[in-house]
Amino acid sequence: PGNNLIGLSFLVYIFFLIFIFKIYKFLSYETPSDKNET
Repeated sequence: PGNNLIGLSFLVYIFFLIFIFKIYKFLSYETPSDKNET
């Protein structure tokens, strides 16, 4: 029973990482860095 719980939490962890990464890339595209503007 415990094995299933570990697998589920691992899946959620991966999904969360991908979600954060997508938001990070979206924010990067939304706001151009100062180096690019100079």
